[in-house]
Amino acid sequence: KIWEALRSEPKDIAAVVAETGLDQSLVAATSAEAQEQGYMKVEVRNRVEVDPADDAQARIEAGLPERQAAKLLGEQGGELVLPEFVAQAKKHDIAVNEVFRWGGARGWIERVKQPQGPPKVVLTDKGREAMDNEAPDECALRLACSGLRFLDEQAARGVDGDAVHKLLGKRKDLAKLRDRTQRVLSLTDAGLSGLEQAQV
Repeated sequence: KIWEALRSEPKDIAAVVAETGLDQSLVAATSAEAQEQGYMKVEVRNRVEVDPADDAQARIEAGLPERQAAKLLGEQGGELVLPEFVAQAKKHDIAVNEVFRWGGARGWIERVKQPQGPPKVVLTDKGREAMDNEAPDECALRLACSGLRFLDEQAARGVDGDAVHKLLGKRKDLAKLRDRTQRVLSLTDAGLSGLEQAQV
């Protein structure tokens, strides 16, 4: 069963367990023995999994607070004095602390001191550009919610893993980045030929 599961392509141990219904310890022991005999190759891969919070998809679809705030500022000519911004944000149910924390980290939104009076909240050029583009962490979350959870897989879709680490690494209420070790099994030429002979 295990050998047959690997006939078409390499698979990690979890996938082999799911496909065959065999116990994980049996799959691991059998593959280790087959590796010693030269029939199988076991490749260890260290990967990073994006594990979204239960409400992550809804939050991305609604717009994260910093994205909502950037839109609000864009509609107001790109800036508002701080008290007016806070009032508008509350009216639209936008979390102000989150806006300054993550809008600042992204370089989208700045608080600019004025010679007199309260500071202004300003949408930066980077913030304007972001309005029509999905940020790497938003893209990573969307893909993770649809089942593509590993950063190396997401990289093939153009996701910048470093940016995801920087933006999601400390945003644990939105997603957790988990280090995973996968053991990927594949049949060697000797293993494939042994499988063919067993079926003759």
